[in-house]
Amino acid sequence: MASEALSTALAQSNGDAEASPPPATALRLLGSDEALHMIGEALPDHLDAKAFQRHALTLVKQNPKLLECEATSVAQSIVRGAALGLDPDPALGQMWLVPRRANILNTATRKREWCQVATFQVGYRGLYELAMRTGKLARIEVSEVRENDTFEAVRGTGGRLVHDADWFGDRGEIRGWYAFAEQTNGGAVWATMSAAQMAAHRDRYAPRKHDGDKAVYGPWADNYEEMAAKTIFIRVMRWVPKSVEVQQAVGSDDKAFRNPLGSEVSAGDVIDLSLEAGEGPEAETPDPEPVPPVEGNPK
Repeated sequence: MASEALSTALAQSNGDAEASPPPATALRLLGSDEALHMIGEALPDHLDAKAFQRHALTLVKQNPKLLECEATSVAQSIVRGAALGLDPDPALGQMWLVPRRANILNTATRKREWCQVATFQVGYRGLYELAMRTGKLARIEVSEVRENDTFEAVRGTGGRLVHDADWFGDRGEIRGWYAFAEQTNGGAVWATMSAAQMAAHRDRYAPRKHDGDKAVYGPWADNYEEMAAKTIFIRVMRWVPKSVEVQQAVGSDDKAFRNPLGSEVSAGDVIDLSLEAGEGPEAETPDPEPVPPVEGNPK
C-alpha cells in the first residue's frame, strides 16, 4: 500500500488542480523519504531499498530525456522494477526506463494530446534472472550465430542443436540468433530467428523519432544485440514453465503507467507504446520443438 504522502505528491505531479505546491519532478519523487518507503514495501526482502533508490536516481540522471517525462510514469516504472526485484543499476542491464512521446486520448476533454512518458522495459539480463529464480530451469543459452560458425538445428525425433565456432578467428557477420532452455526435469526447447526476422521485429516494435527520417531510437538503436537476445529469449520462454514474475515483467514491458502509485488504474492510465511502432503483423517463425538435452555447454 502506498503511503498517503507519496500518493499526494504523485497526484500533484499529474496535474491536481487543487494542489498548491509546484509539480513534483521525477528526481524529487524518487529521492524522497516517501519514495524510499514505497520502494521498501515493493522490494523482495533480500534487496536493500536505499541502494535501489540510489541506482534509480542514477538511471534517471543518466538520461536527461527522462527528466522531461511525467513524474508519475517514471515513479511507476521504478516501483514496478522494485516489485519484480530487478535492480535499476545501469551496469546490470536488468531494467530500463525509455522516454517516449505518445499521442493519447484525454478522457476529460475527449481530445488527443501529446505527452512525454517513461516506459518500463525489462532487460535480457532481468528476464534471465527472473527465469532462473523459478528453480525449474537448469540452463539457458542465448547466442548469435555468425556466417563462419558451424550451426545445426534439427527438429523432430532425434532433434539436436549444435553450435561451434572459431572463437578467436573471424566469425563473419551475424546470421541470426537462438535461445536454448533446459529444464530441471531434463526436457529442453529451443527457438531461432534469422537476422532478417530480427530486423523485421525491430521495425515493428522500436520507437521512431517524429521527424523526417523517423529513425529508430532507444534500446534498439543503442543496444541492438542486447534487444535481439531479449527477443529470442522471450520467444523460447513461451514453451517453458514461467513464474508470475516473468509473466508480469513481459506484461509490463514497453508500457507507460500514468496513475499515481497506490491508486486504481483507470481508462487512459496505461499506454502500450508497442502498438504505436511499425505496421503489419510480425514475421511468422516455426514454433520451437522439444529436443534432447545437449551434452556439454552449447556455446
